[in-house]
Amino acid sequence: MQENKTVLVGYSGHGKVVGEAAFLSGQNLRFYAEKIIFKDNPYKLEFLGDERLPDFKGFNKNYNFILGIGDNHARKLAASFLIEKNENISSVIHPESKLSTYIEIGEGVYVGKNVSINPFAKIGNYSIVNTSSIIEHECLIGSCC
Repeated sequence: MQENKTVLVGYSGHGKVVGEAAFLSGQNLRFYAEKIIFKDNPYKLEFLGDERLPDFKGFNKNYNFILGIGDNHARKLAASFLIEKNENISSVIHPESKLSTYIEIGEGVYVGKNVSINPFAKIGNYSIVNTSSIIEHECLIGSCC
């Protein structure tokens, strides 16, 4: 059975990195949400519109949403809006990261390539653990960080 279709919210530089990790981790990435249609569409995703506008085509379809927004404040606003719409926000964990089995990761988190997260660390909702980061044992990373 194929996983639900996934929508990438934000398709600029950080979004493209998140998109690659989503593909590599087996997510069924099919769409993107942005203010405008991008001519540079390397993953050939279908444009659904701006998620904040009434004509957005992606709500109430049982899609997974992933956050491709790198700015923490804008990421928090997008996550809050999606929650308000009762949409599912999935995490993206690059398959080349190394995560202890004794960690807690919130929803909507991005964990990049070559990341190492050691035992008993906690990562809050909607945070970014970017490429080659190391989160040591018992560290707490808050939400939207």
